[in-house]
Amino acid sequence: MEKLSTNSLNERANVLKWSGICDGFPSGEISIDAIALSHIHGDHTGGLDQIVQRGTSLREWTNRLAEELKGLGARVYSTETYFFFADFASHDASELAIRLRQNDIFIKRLNDVSLGPGFMHMTTALPADNRRLINVLKEILQHSQGKVL
Repeated sequence: MEKLSTNSLNERANVLKWSGICDGFPSGEISIDAIALSHIHGDHTGGLDQIVQRGTSLREWTNRLAEELKGLGARVYSTETYFFFADFASHDASELAIRLRQNDIFIKRLNDVSLGPGFMHMTTALPADNRRLINVLKEILQHSQGKVL
């Protein structure tokens, strides 16, 4: 069995926290310990290294998606997880969500009046799905120039 240093486990725990893998557990610290101990051997899941790699990839995909949304004019509010908020200020997020849904892309509008009508809840997906979102959103935004959605 692989012996891990405390620093190595702490580094991996940070990736697990960031990736949201522990979101469904009552206590993030306890669940990270449980995940580390139950996956360190790698006999059925690829082990802790694979989980850490998945978390690292997810972080990269999230950052890339956020940058591409910024390129479309959205203001992005990042979090420490795989989701974040985007403000499409001059557009109505409800209308954007409807138009995206017509293309089988499901993004939620943030229903918080204090934030304004352009806020959406973005969740990172696989790179191909993120690319499709960007392409469809770009088309929607180009067709809406001059009109407020």
